[in-house]
Amino acid sequence: AKQQKHGHSQKDYYLSSRLLKEKKSPRLLKEKKNDSLHIVNSKGMLLFFITVTCSKDWPEFRRVLTEGQEASDSPVWTASIFNAKLNILMEHLKNGLLFQNCR
Repeated sequence: AKQQKHGHSQKDYYLSSRLLKEKKSPRLLKEKKNDSLHIVNSKGMLLFFITVTCSKDWPEFRRVLTEGQEASDSPVWTASIFNAKLNILMEHLKNGLLFQNCR
């Protein structure tokens, strides 16, 4: 059992690696490497590396944003629209709707 201080049990606290991302700490880099190795070991080598971005010019944004408003002014809408687009992309990938004619 941990020693008590001022009537409270003493606990170990660890700084989340998310807070360390800006500094590219050795701990974060090791965590990213281990995550990558785990994915390769459990799923196999990657065939594709796909980057998904978000555009304020998408029609979904034009419908919900007012004149002069940026997507960053409305993070809830931005996250919602991005997740909807990502879900559609994932469904297309899972169902073989992308890369059909690639051989």
